[in-house]
Amino acid sequence: MSPRSLAWTPIRDRRVRRAHAPLLAAEHYLERVRERCGLPAIVLADGDEVLAGAGDDLGPLAHAGASVLGGEADASLGDSDFFAHAVNIAGRSYTLASRGGRVDRVRALEADLSRIFA
Repeated sequence: MSPRSLAWTPIRDRRVRRAHAPLLAAEHYLERVRERCGLPAIVLADGDEVLAGAGDDLGPLAHAGASVLGGEADASLGDSDFFAHAVNIAGRSYTLASRGGRVDRVRALEADLSRIFA
């Protein structure tokens, strides 16, 4: 056995599920964010179009997020609290919306998604 093989240690990958397609990788990532933050739903959208998300009723959530960021003050999802953020990913502006609570570390999430879509 060579000394090099004795020094080798396995690397623990923090990702549980992998995907080579960027949109699927973003779905996996947003699912982990949803679990970590205890959210019923989270979505990354381009206007009203859902790009990736986790949870249920993503279309209405994307629409509400786009409405709020567009200046409409009365966009709602019934009794649910929701939050919308404008995020810049790979030089384009998208909407990140969550229902039931806030996303922690929005700028870190923005950087992670930029790496996924790079």
